[in-house]
Amino acid sequence: MKQIVAKHGGKFRAAFILFLLTMVYGFFIEPEWIVVRHVELSPNPRYRLVHISDIHYKGGEAYFNRITDKIKTLSPDFVCITGDIVDDARYLGEVLRLLEKIPYPVFGVPGNHEYLSNVSFDEISRAFRKTGGEWLTNERVYFGGDRLEIVGAAISEYRFLFDDDSVSPPETFRTGREKNPGRFSHKNFEQATGNRVVGKRILLAHYPAFGAGVAPGNFDIILSGHSHGGQIRLPIIGALILPPEVGEYDRGLFKTDAGPLYVNPGIGTYAIHARLFCRPEITVIAF
Repeated sequence: MKQIVAKHGGKFRAAFILFLLTMVYGFFIEPEWIVVRHVELSPNPRYRLVHISDIHYKGGEAYFNRITDKIKTLSPDFVCITGDIVDDARYLGEVLRLLEKIPYPVFGVPGNHEYLSNVSFDEISRAFRKTGGEWLTNERVYFGGDRLEIVGAAISEYRFLFDDDSVSPPETFRTGREKNPGRFSHKNFEQATGNRVVGKRILLAHYPAFGAGVAPGNFDIILSGHSHGGQIRLPIIGALILPPEVGEYDRGLFKTDAGPLYVNPGIGTYAIHARLFCRPEITVIAF
């Protein structure tokens, strides 16, 4: 009997120690253990970009400086951010000052948290322009002597996305500055941004499911975020919880009718400051 109790007691202690180690790792190590992932979309790429997403900046300048320092070493042509820079407008000025340290043009689009926190899009736009980039709200810009078109989608909440003909005209939501800019559709987005007119074309869209649903073959690469990769993942099972706007596109590279879709799992956290088998990621994409 004593041997049985001792045997089970040993298993319990081992399980308890494993649990504690997992908690320490998930809460204190992985959330700031950055991985750089390289994606090659062409055997002879013309451009090289860095993609980050879902910063959710709440202070923590030292961690963010590590991110910007890492980006500097990667020498991209430009940097793309697919939304959720902050959760709280009080931190906007601080994170923008840090972003301005990036010595490459920075292009970005809002996520749902830019609307929820009611931050100033004008302030963000000024900061991005200082880098040589743009804050894109349902519009397009050209880069590299008009050889590359960068299109940005701005949708306050995915529930405002409808694919019907009763939505407001593009001018209603072009600025993206209203907290709830109204109904939206792929059709009206494409009316606002047009079709491919140059050799290379990329789309920045916070919601993966939106990017996957645009006109077939219209983009060379679509960049999204929002999912955080689930933040907490288990082997074989994958993400435990994902927002509904993600669909099947939880993290990584996917083939869609619209073009290759890359979902960055984010570099920040939301709800709980924890990650498990889902490290914060800086993505380098050559296309």
